[in-house]
Amino acid sequence: MSWNNKQLFGRYVLDSTFAPIQVDAPLIEFAVPGLDIDRERYRDEVVSLYINHRLVALAFERTEDREVLLEQFKMMFAFAKLQLRLNQNQELVIGMADNDWRKWDGQVFVSGQGAVMPKERRSLLR
Repeated sequence: MSWNNKQLFGRYVLDSTFAPIQVDAPLIEFAVPGLDIDRERYRDEVVSLYINHRLVALAFERTEDREVLLEQFKMMFAFAKLQLRLNQNQELVIGMADNDWRKWDGQVFVSGQGAVMPKERRSLLR
């Protein structure tokens, strides 16, 4: 753990995943359990995520194409200075800057409609 906090010339040597930092702004990726692109397609749903003092609202519209929804979601995450991508399991993978990750408590507040994504607080394993 002590190596994770080592700095050289004012910059961290390892990121929060213990990988050597090789770029100027390393990203740490994580997924919120239960949040994926495959939603119930018979009704519209709005899911709000409150991550590290940033609010991201995702509108799952049944009439929109999946690729269009993904591009809209990427834009919403970009406004919150986060990144988004899909993994092989169709889960939404969120990327956060390493400096923000170090200050974050790992809590995600989720607000959704119905039983698909109920309102709750989710703690991510770090």
